[in-house]
Amino acid sequence: MSNITLLRIKHTAKLEKLIKQNADYQKILKESRIVDKYIVIEMRNMLNKNKDYTIPFLKESTIKPDK
Repeated sequence: MSNITLLRIKHTAKLEKLIKQNADYQKILKESRIVDKYIVIEMRNMLNKNKDYTIPFLKESTIKPDK
C-alpha cells in the first residue's frame, strides 16, 4: 500500500469520527477536502500507470463536442 493510500485511509477515519461527533461544519469540510485531495492523487497515479486506460463513462457521455 502506498503512503498516499495510508494517508487517505487515516484522514477518512478522522472524517468519519468528526461526523459521528457532530463536529463543527468547517472542521468536517476541511477534513473532507483533504480526503478528496488524496483521492485525486491516487486516481492520477492509477491513470499514469495505465496510460492506455480510458474511463468508460466518457465514451457514453451525452455532451456533444463543440463544432
